[in-house]
Amino acid sequence: ADGALMKGPVEAKVRLVEAVRDGTAAGKIKWDKTTSDSAFVAFFPSSTVRIARGFKDPLDTGAAVSTITDRSPDYEYHLRVYNDSGVLIEDITDTALQQEAGIPNARGLLVDIFRGARSIGLGGDQVIENLIADIGKL
Repeated sequence: ADGALMKGPVEAKVRLVEAVRDGTAAGKIKWDKTTSDSAFVAFFPSSTVRIARGFKDPLDTGAAVSTITDRSPDYEYHLRVYNDSGVLIEDITDTALQQEAGIPNARGLLVDIFRGARSIGLGGDQVIENLIADIGKL
């Protein structure tokens, strides 16, 4: 589907994903780590957003996990939106977004959000700055 022709819920999902990606890239969204190293959460006044990465096949525990990267086709990315009561309102996957909205780079959008959320949630920038300072002391 042509982006200009999309209307309604699918268009809103695309706008949401792009807004979250842009907000994450600009450092405007504060992502927090969760109990899982493959999920991060951001809290807003009236909602919560969670980005998660998981295996497409829930029975596949990933025999070759060490060879799987963020862009591995074995992974599926979920951007989940919860209301202020914690009820799941929307679950946007890279696969569904690509199929419903016809966006060829849907996976890339969600991978970008995941990577940014992981960096922010785990304090990646501070870790890198500390490492640079430590190397400078050698």
